[in-house]
Amino acid sequence: MDRIIEYTLSEAYRDRKLYEFLRENGYSRQNITDLKYTDSGVFASGERIKMDYRLVPGQTIAVHIRENRN
Repeated sequence: MDRIIEYTLSEAYRDRKLYEFLRENGYSRQNITDLKYTDSGVFASGERIKMDYRLVPGQTIAVHIRENRN
């Protein structure tokens, strides 16, 4: 099952990089690497964004998590 988690960015994240935000919100380095190389990884305003993307307060980002079934 896949999940999409949406975050609305606060002023505290102005000009911070996406990967810093993800690390501060509990994503592991492996999670971030997986998101980086997945076409449906992280989106802002409907567009795919890279891990060095500079965040904008008030913007909503969507993180697409793929869960493996064992």
